[in-house]
Amino acid sequence: MTTKKPKTIKGIKAFKKDMTCHGFQYEEGKAYEHKGPVKVCQRGFHFCENPFDVLSYYDLCDSEFCEVKSTGKIDRCDVAAAIGVDSTVKGKVGCWITLAEWKFDYKKERFIPVCVKSAQIDGKILKPDVWYRLKNGEFKAV
Repeated sequence: MTTKKPKTIKGIKAFKKDMTCHGFQYEEGKAYEHKGPVKVCQRGFHFCENPFDVLSYYDLCDSEFCEVKSTGKIDRCDVAAAIGVDSTVKGKVGCWITLAEWKFDYKKERFIPVCVKSAQIDGKILKPDVWYRLKNGEFKAV
């Protein structure tokens, strides 16, 4: 009988400067185990596989970043959302993606949302494992 090796995924975790995230205090070099039910992308430990994706959640200048590894039973989101300025997203067939489109408003001196759109990766119109961005209200491969 052979034992199955736990799956490992590497990624980047972002924190506030005090190494907290959603009220949980982290320490560099320490391993953590989530106890209790996990709700993917809502409850449990999280990180981004694409290093640039963390910038959709944390400011580059006011945050700390670490490389992390996740092992054990790893579930992935059925919905990917990237709603920051110039964000991109990809997914597998059957997954839902959500993107936001922004424009700069010179009177307000900031970006304002123009459109938010969701769609399912179907393998025909939206292809799996292709990065998409919202442009003129439409999903465009990048």
